[in-house]
Order: sequence, then structure tokens, then C-alpha cells
Amino acid sequence: MLKRLAIMVVALSATCTLTTGAAAQDKSDNQSTTFCTFEDGNEVSVRFQPLEYNRKNEPPAGKPWAPNGTPILLFTPTNLTVGNSTVPTGAYTVYTVKNRSDWTLIINKNVSQGAAYDSAQDVVRVNMESGKLPNTKPLNITLGHIQPKVCSLQIVFGDTAVWTDLKQQ
Repeated sequence: MLKRLAIMVVALSATCTLTTGAAAQDKSDNQSTTFCTFEDGNEVSVRFQPLEYNRKNEPPAGKPWAPNGTPILLFTPTNLTVGNSTVPTGAYTVYTVKNRSDWTLIINKNVSQGAAYDSAQDVVRVNMESGKLPNTKPLNITLGHIQPKVCSLQIVFGDTAVWTDLKQQ
């Protein structure tokens, strides 16, 4: 499992760098953006606030988590399939839930700045694949173009990496 995770981390990093220009840093508002371009030119992107790992920043078990209290933002110009659900074209907030043995990705349609998380506005809840890393890492989110119509969303934080596919419809 660790070997598969290490290969995926390296592959996704190389894929982002080679096919999409890598994660861009926007230091003006302390946010990072990563993006992935599908074969037809549509580009999905994710914006997030970087966060150093320490115990006080650890996601709470069983509750939706946003780094530094700021939700991750997902922008898609095309309909996506995540798990068995459709995510229509638009902007979304993204949360994760650290469960006892796995992580859940939540895509939520409430993008109002400063709004509290509202589960009634969830579009997708999907379990993510996960693996343990040998040492702790700051928050990093990448999108890797792994097939013509598939980008892999990977989140690394602390000693954990989680990922799931975003498939263009």
C-alpha cells in the first residue's frame, strides 16, 4: 500500500507539473491554486489556504473540516462525476471528514463567504482512498490529469494522503 501511495504521489506531482503547469501560488491573499486540464481544454481548479501541520491543526474526527476555517474551493466549467454523483458546472466548497479508518470528501454548493457548513447543501459525499506517509507534511492539494477525462484530486496533510477521481462527463 505504501509503495502504491508513493508511486501515486510522484506520478501526480509529475502529471501536474508536465500537463497543467503545476500548482500556482497566489501570495496576494495567501492562497494556492492547483488545476487540471481535460483533453478537450476544460480546466477544473481547486483553491485552498496553505496550512502547516501541527497537532492543533489536525482535522477533528467525524466532523467536516476546512483548513484554518476556510473551505477549499472547487471550480469546474464542465459537469463532473465524483463517486456515483454528478457535480454540475459551477463553483463549490470542499470539506473533508477524517473518520476512524477513512476520509470522506464533501462537495457543497454553498459558496457564500463566511457561511457555516450546511449539510443540506451537499452535492457529493464520497469515501476517498487513503494511505499513510512516513513523516508529516504541510497541507498540499493537487490535481493530476491521469486520463483524457479524469483528474485525480489528492490531499496530503500530516502523515496522510487521500485521493479520489473527478471524471468529466
